[in-house]
Amino acid sequence: MNPRTAQTPIVLRLWIEAPNATNEQLQRGIDALREVFEKAGTNPWEAASAAYEQESADDMGLYDPAGENDPDPPPPTAEEIRKGDLAEAWRGAYWTALKACFGYDLDDRAAEVSFDEPANEAEFKPIPELNLSIRPASPDDAAEQPRLEFTVAA
Repeated sequence: MNPRTAQTPIVLRLWIEAPNATNEQLQRGIDALREVFEKAGTNPWEAASAAYEQESADDMGLYDPAGENDPDPPPPTAEEIRKGDLAEAWRGAYWTALKACFGYDLDDRAAEVSFDEPANEAEFKPIPELNLSIRPASPDDAAEQPRLEFTVAA
């Protein structure tokens, strides 16, 4: 094997960062995320990369799934469909983690509150603070904090 083309695997970790969550809640979130990515046949890095690529193309006006810029667009390729599915898996992962960690459902979203009528504070359920992050594995990582570990080619 040519050493210049050899790829060294990199171990990455997906973390749920939620300051008000217990380790048990975080573990439920990680278990749910593992299932999301296994069902999609991917890993978090590949899914996040597809979402980032799609959002970057959209920001530049290059992503046109509805054919607004081209009235007769060519059908999407298998690769484009796969990347779209991966991007959706990443976007859905956030809501999956919210539900698994805090029992927060999409129906609880503040966006569902009608802005035509005054909000009833008793019915308003703010979205708990939660972020997903991917970073290289480190020996300094807290061993007790739940995370999803996976490997990608460098």
